[in-house]
Amino acid sequence: AWAIGIPGQPQPAAPLDAGALVRCAATLGLRVVQLCDNLPLLALSPTERRALAAEAAALGIALEVGGRGLTADNLAAHLALAADLSAGLVRFVIDGP
Repeated sequence: AWAIGIPGQPQPAAPLDAGALVRCAATLGLRVVQLCDNLPLLALSPTERRALAAEAAALGIALEVGGRGLTADNLAAHLALAADLSAGLVRFVIDGP
């Protein structure tokens, strides 16, 4: 999270995007990356999402999706995101009404 940036905290000079995070994970020998709400993944087009999924697969990285704000619409958006990313898990922080 710190390498991506956290609202209200000092921001990194060169924040990671999702692709850079996946490449960093591969360099470290990791096999799973959970992409969460501090990355603007819902703003990616379906084509961009599938390209990210393809890059992760080529690097041997399985993707998971995490989100906040458990509403029907937000859950549906994250399920579509997970499908585009071939993510096998969707995790939500239940932090609101």
